[in-house]
Amino acid sequence: MTAQTVPVPATPPLSLLVAQSDPALSAAMVEILTDAGHAVVAVAGTPESAAGQAALHVIDLAIIDADLADEGDGVALADGLHD
Repeated sequence: MTAQTVPVPATPPLSLLVAQSDPALSAAMVEILTDAGHAVVAVAGTPESAAGQAALHVIDLAIIDADLADEGDGVALADGLHD
């Protein structure tokens, strides 16, 4: 019996926002996500910056650090972006 390979359907690239207060981690995430074929349309380190960037772009998914800079609340940001 021979094994058959099942083709995996291509997924369209996502439009992403990365909200991460650590610049080195943020850069690594952007590199990994773009290498995977996605479009990182906004990068932010604070909730205020992320919300402002989200208002300027169509975003499929936001990847948010729960503990953002300047005592930022990533959970509140996610809730606000969802509304």
